[in-house]
Amino acid sequence: MNSWIVQASPQQFLIDWYLDDYVNNTKDNKDWWFVESRYLSLIFPKDRLYIWKAKTEPPRNQMPEEYLSWKKLIGRTKPFAGIFAIAEVQSYPKHWPPEGWNDERFQKYRIGDPWNNEYKKDVYYIDSLYTKNLVRNPLVQEIIWDKLNENTKTDLVWFKNMRRRLRISVKSATCSV
Repeated sequence: MNSWIVQASPQQFLIDWYLDDYVNNTKDNKDWWFVESRYLSLIFPKDRLYIWKAKTEPPRNQMPEEYLSWKKLIGRTKPFAGIFAIAEVQSYPKHWPPEGWNDERFQKYRIGDPWNNEYKKDVYYIDSLYTKNLVRNPLVQEIIWDKLNENTKTDLVWFKNMRRRLRISVKSATCSV
């Protein structure tokens, strides 16, 4: 079993609000994440996904008022990065778009224009199932960093550097090792 980190960029998709508002309030814990083609032969059903929310925030004038109210309600006044959910891969990578794709579910949480189905042929995604929603009590980057030993911190620095290089637009997530 492999483990993967998929990164959501709040400048494109409000993953924290989506996890708390949509995923917590529906029975459907299924989702999808784009993956880079270089990982297609490495991703398998039952692999673990860590959903990482980047620290950046969209400009305040792009944030929906409902999102700002939600942030105030849960006491989240400052942006921070960390693991906001854990999921399990449910499928082998597949060509985008999924059959019957409908963007309506995501529009409330999307920053900017809706997606269209005019992706290049080399775009792939995986189906996933959320197994643990940590949005109200995420594993924040600073806490993770403090708990690591010196050897692991070196690995995390490597991850941070690689994460910057491997970005692709994913609902807005990046799949990396």
